[in-house]
Amino acid sequence: MLVLIVGFTAVVLLLIAVVTDVSAVFLARRALTAQADGAAVAAAQAIDEEAFYTGAASPDRLPLDRTAARRAAGEYLAGARIGGGPVLLRSLTAIDGRVTVTVAGEARPPFRRFLAGTAVPLTAIAAADSPLG
Repeated sequence: MLVLIVGFTAVVLLLIAVVTDVSAVFLARRALTAQADGAAVAAAQAIDEEAFYTGAASPDRLPLDRTAARRAAGEYLAGARIGGGPVLLRSLTAIDGRVTVTVAGEARPPFRRFLAGTAVPLTAIAAADSPLG
């Protein structure tokens, strides 16, 4: 009977550890997705001011400045941290008023550290359209 109780306790503790780790990765992924969304929106608001004010831009679409968009996304992500590590801007594309951002980060599940000792790499992709785009 004692062996059964010890075995059942070990299984329950293992299930708690697995559920805790999976939840930590899920929450880190959601946080990374939120950071990607914010960076995409910040980048989509970086219009090409020269083209806008000189009238060279189309009246139904705001022109994007790719350099300003990358800078805006980088500034948005400057203090962002997921799982204790930084959120990195992997790529940014701006085509026809649509900005697509790819960010990367790491999840550090509490119990995985004891078993594998490594973080779980995460990537998120988000897109945003510029106003009037």
